[in-house]
Amino acid sequence: MNISKMIEQLRSELATVQQALAVLENLAGTQGTRAKRKPFSAETRRKMAAAQKKRWSAYRKKQKQAK
Repeated sequence: MNISKMIEQLRSELATVQQALAVLENLAGTQGTRAKRKPFSAETRRKMAAAQKKRWSAYRKKQKQAK
C-alpha cells in the first residue's frame, strides 16, 4: 500500500471533517439567540398611540367622504 496516498486521503477527509465542524459550531453559536429589543418608555408608547389614533381618524374621515 502506498503510504503517500493514504496520507493524502486522510488529509482530504480531515479537511472535510473540519469544514463540517465549522458549520456545526456556527449553527450552535447562533441557534436560539435573538437580538434583544429595548422596551419602549411609557412616554414613547403614549406618543405612538396618539399618532396611530390620528392616522385612524384621518382614515375614517377619508372613508366617510368617499361614500
